[in-house]
Amino acid sequence: MTSTVDGDFQIHTLPSGDTLVYRDRDHSYWKELVVKPNGEQSGRGRLTGVSTVVGPMDWQSDNLMGWAARLDREGVAALAADSFASSDALASLGWLASGESIGIALDGAELSWRQSRDKAATRGTAV
Repeated sequence: MTSTVDGDFQIHTLPSGDTLVYRDRDHSYWKELVVKPNGEQSGRGRLTGVSTVVGPMDWQSDNLMGWAARLDREGVAALAADSFASSDALASLGWLASGESIGIALDGAELSWRQSRDKAATRGTAV
């Protein structure tokens, strides 16, 4: 496979004789390079990149897990705010004693990440 650089693009000649155009700044692949009369370059016939194709096989759930954790933290904050508003705030914060008791309190107040997700889904369906 041979490669030549033409401005912002790299033109790769494959063993079959076909060419492939690559632009590094946005990691895009094109069928051909177009050079306009003013010298401006662009690609024509954008191709799907390898990472797009294999992405579902190497799916990272970090963003989804972060979202779920954020929803639980928001639930804890809402419950804590309610507890601080009570006349005996210290006694009403007993649910903070353990992870299990926090989970039970979140479920009871319908503030767990699952319940928050389901409420958001219901709002989305309604819209």
